[in-house]
Amino acid sequence: MTSLPKHPKKHHKPFRIHHVTLFFTGIFLIIISVFGVGFILGKSGSDDIFIAPPVQDRQTSSLKEVKSSLGFQFEYDAESFYAEGQAANRTDTLSGDSLSSGEKLTKVSVSPNPNAINGEEVLSEFSIETEENGQAFENFKTNGGYENNNQALEDYYAPDEDEYFSYEKQTTSSRQINGKKFLSLVYKQAPKFGSGSKPIYQTVWLGLNQGRPVKIQIKGLLDSKKAPDIYTPIQNSLEFGAVTSSAIEPLALFGLIGEEDDENKEDILDVNAISPAVVKIYHFICGHLVLEGKAYGGDVCGASVGSGFLISSDGYIATNGHVVAKDAADILVGEFLSNPALLAQFAISEGLTPEQIGQGDVIASLLAKIYDLPQSELRLENKDEVILAALGEEPVTADSEKEIRTLKIKLDEDFVKEAQIVDIDYEPKDLLTIEQKTEDGFSASDVALLKIDAQQTPLIRLADSSTLQQNAEISLIGFPSDAENNLISNASLSPSVTNGTISSIRNAKGSESRLFQTDADASQGSSGSPAVSESGQAFGILTYRFKDNTQTNAAKSYIRDITDLKKLISDNEVALNTESETQEHWEEGLRLFNQSRYSAALAEFKIVYDNYPAHRLVNTYGSQAQKAIREGKDIKDTDYSLLGLIYGGIAGFVGVILGAALIAHHHKSHQAYKKEQIEN
Repeated sequence: MTSLPKHPKKHHKPFRIHHVTLFFTGIFLIIISVFGVGFILGKSGSDDIFIAPPVQDRQTSSLKEVKSSLGFQFEYDAESFYAEGQAANRTDTLSGDSLSSGEKLTKVSVSPNPNAINGEEVLSEFSIETEENGQAFENFKTNGGYENNNQALEDYYAPDEDEYFSYEKQTTSSRQINGKKFLSLVYKQAPKFGSGSKPIYQTVWLGLNQGRPVKIQIKGLLDSKKAPDIYTPIQNSLEFGAVTSSAIEPLALFGLIGEEDDENKEDILDVNAISPAVVKIYHFICGHLVLEGKAYGGDVCGASVGSGFLISSDGYIATNGHVVAKDAADILVGEFLSNPALLAQFAISEGLTPEQIGQGDVIASLLAKIYDLPQSELRLENKDEVILAALGEEPVTADSEKEIRTLKIKLDEDFVKEAQIVDIDYEPKDLLTIEQKTEDGFSASDVALLKIDAQQTPLIRLADSSTLQQNAEISLIGFPSDAENNLISNASLSPSVTNGTISSIRNAKGSESRLFQTDADASQGSSGSPAVSESGQAFGILTYRFKDNTQTNAAKSYIRDITDLKKLISDNEVALNTESETQEHWEEGLRLFNQSRYSAALAEFKIVYDNYPAHRLVNTYGSQAQKAIREGKDIKDTDYSLLGLIYGGIAGFVGVILGAALIAHHHKSHQAYKKEQIEN
């Protein structure tokens, strides 16, 4: 007789509920995991590409990569440049594809191909160099008693005078390449040979990367103020970190403050984070001029362009008053200034002699009188007026003069919005008063607040300008008219970024309002541009450019204190909404993009595009992210939902096996139990 197993009462039923429950729970987990994993993988593989591919300026096949296992990489156009380098473990010179093999490159030089690049730029050379380890620099820093990396780096890489040149440092500042801060130096090389030889210049950027000193240099420059634009694509492609076979892992931030904790690192301005909030302003006005009761010149139109910037997510825009304020006096003065014969005729009618007409101060005084005329003597009848803000890359165009005069401007309301003036603090005659050199000075601050019908726009936050100091690094972002010239295509808008410093902080004449003087030059069309500090906040509005008649004197640019705009906002009881989902996702997308986490960045860019199709940079960055993903450069984030499903599937598989084993074992014991019961 077969002996009963232990606890025979457990086996009087053909199955136990918890064994079956375990088995079917395992099956359920497997099914959920399979469908879940399939859904996630299918979704990631079938997401629509929401952006248009970028326009290619050159054949991708001509792009070559340079990769150093010492922590840097970049791209260059092999049709336009030659490149060669040295490696720490080799004595021969490397070039071509051997520069992309990830060897320990300590120096790479890139020089223009004379057959592809003409002019003085062909004399220049770009180079980047580092060391196999940072021990030599650390010893230099320790032995020299340096308290910070900046001074140590400057002395470590200081050029040595030789038999051909003596070196003189021209400027010291901080600059950014791809959002990373460098110590920037300009040296003048004075020749010791030939009486007709001219000095040349070199620009040097210094920093640390994973404890190694890094020097980036452009030499052979004929101008000390500007590095050649031909090297901009190379600088834009520079990446720092740990080089792998397919990409750079950003394990350490390249900076001047070493390998410190993130909370100790200074916020660095990435202009691309805020430039989409800068807009171009168009102001059109037409009507019939009436001067002293008589029609003057018939139907006339006035037009002006300038810049502005979004300061809230619901469509408030800051700009200059003179960009959007134009009336009968402005149009008449504009007619006189553009037509000397008409001006002379008017001056003579006012009793001026031909000799007096040639005096600038006399003319300024005469034109200032026009602004004092009451509306009964000077007005614009049958007036039509419109103010437009171009949010994206599409310019405002008109195919004929008739369209301009009738204000039939072609626009796409997703990209161009009509703007209304909320308030304005501007007096047109102020500049003429200043030109007359009277003591009256300014009577208004020349700021304006506009409103467009828009939501979830990008924005630039307003700074506390009282903390800004002389010599602070600043950036101006706007649309200078002279940037739209016959050298480039003007089919799309692109803001210009000008960097400089605060030269002086002064009070405006006749006012307690402050003006910031800057060495960052500006031109017509830049009026209304935001002046931003290194924190990316607007501390002022670019307003004036002053140049006297002395040829050797440099032009000066002046920025209105943002406090003037804040007062206008407060007087109108406007509450700015500075919570912008578009801006937050854009900044997060840029952060992920700069860490080579392209898939994660692309998800952020898609939200930006859906919220704000006019965004000027999202398509470009999205295309670059997609290209990097296709090339295998993407550093993927851990997908914990996918990981959970996989582990759930494994647990389900174990549950099925264990449940089946327990059910089989119980079934065997149950059969033995039944047999004994029958025999008994």
